[in-house]
Amino acid sequence: MLTDIDTSWLISCKAAWKINEGLPHAIEAAMAKARTSDAYKRVTKLGHQSVGSVSLMEDHDILLYSKRAKAAELTLGNADFHREVLAQELVL
Repeated sequence: MLTDIDTSWLISCKAAWKINEGLPHAIEAAMAKARTSDAYKRVTKLGHQSVGSVSLMEDHDILLYSKRAKAAELTLGNADFHREVLAQELVL
């Protein structure tokens, strides 16, 4: 889980740096979005598995993170969408 979080953070920082510097950033942004989308889903799934049935209670934070992961996937696009964007950028 830590590897997923750290690699998502690192690739997101690289994309943010390129955006901030005004450099071409479409490829890095698409890679960061795809990686983070996959990692978010994987980490919340493992979080549910690690705490068991307690994670289904409304008072537990892991349920909030799972809902946020799904909402982000629906509003910002899932990993497959961003991989398609990445593929189009690489072809151009």
